[in-house]
Amino acid sequence: MDRESIENIFFHEEQSFAKANRWIGIALFLLPLTMGYFVWEQMIQHRPIGTNPPPDAVLLLLFGVIGIFVPWLILSARLCVEVRDSGVWFRYHPFMFKWKCIGFEDIQSAQAVTYRPILEYGGWGIRIAWGKRAYNVSGNEGVLLTLRSTTTTTLLGSQQAHDLEAAITTAMKTTFHSKSK
Repeated sequence: MDRESIENIFFHEEQSFAKANRWIGIALFLLPLTMGYFVWEQMIQHRPIGTNPPPDAVLLLLFGVIGIFVPWLILSARLCVEVRDSGVWFRYHPFMFKWKCIGFEDIQSAQAVTYRPILEYGGWGIRIAWGKRAYNVSGNEGVLLTLRSTTTTTLLGSQQAHDLEAAITTAMKTTFHSKSK
C-alpha cells in the first residue's frame, strides 16, 4: 500500500492551462497550423518563406518545437493540489516529477487571497523569486501559505481558493488535535 491510498483527502483540485483560457486553446490550435503552412509552402510547394528562408532542416526543427512540443507542453501542464492528513500536497505536471508536500507543522497560516499574477509573481506557472513562490495556472486567486521555518511564502493558485483555505485550516486543526491525544 502506498502513502496516498491510506491518507484521507480533504480537498482535491486539478487545473490546466487549456481549460483555464479559451484564447490559449485557440493559440494552441493556430501554432501547428501556422508552422504546418510554412512547411507546406517551402518544402512541398517549393515557395521559400520570406526573403531569407531558413533551411528545410531548420524549418522542420521549428515545426517540431513550436508546432508540436510547445502545444503539447502547454496542453499537458496541470496543477494538482490536495489537502491530506499529512499536509498540503501539490504537483505541477510535467515540470515536477514528484508530489511536493508542505507539512502542517511547517504552515503558520493559510489565507485565501486575490493577487496580481504578473505584477507580484511575473506571470503564471512556477515562479520562484524575491522570497516568494507561486504555483498557478490562471486567474488571480489562490491560497497564500506562510511558513514557520522560513521567510518564504508559497502561493497555490486555485479556482476554489476559499474551499482550499477551509480544507487546510480544518485539516490542520484535526491533525494537531489528533496528534496531541
